[in-house]
Amino acid sequence: MSYSSGDSSMSSAAAAAAAAGSSLIQAVRSGDAQQVAALLQQGADVNSPDQDGQYVLALAVQQLTGDVLLEVLDALLASPGIAVEAFAAALHAAAAACGQEALQHLLSWQQLAQQAVNMKVTDGCTALCSSGRQRAGHQAAPASAWG
Repeated sequence: MSYSSGDSSMSSAAAAAAAAGSSLIQAVRSGDAQQVAALLQQGADVNSPDQDGQYVLALAVQQLTGDVLLEVLDALLASPGIAVEAFAAALHAAAAACGQEALQHLLSWQQLAQQAVNMKVTDGCTALCSSGRQRAGHQAAPASAWG
């Protein structure tokens, strides 16, 4: 079977997008905010999930702390086109980890926060509900448990 040049460019574009998504995930995991920003400028998708289906915003919240976390979040959140589900997953990850600093920082992005704050995971719990459950010693649903 032969492919037209349009098909091969689509394959090349898909391969480039996959590589950019993988590089973005790696940059987030390493806490390299400058690399995150550069990859997003080059067209990496801020809504890219990792191999486990976790959004990069949630990965940042789960794996980074302090100023590094805030810098990476700012780089990611500056990207246009963030899916509300990706933002909500980050809210849930921050709430589940009792990450007050991350939760407050995410909520400061008011336009996204207003859309995502009441999104529920499969157990019917919002991010703030998850935070309360976690503080009370109950198991919170994972940030990837969307219904």
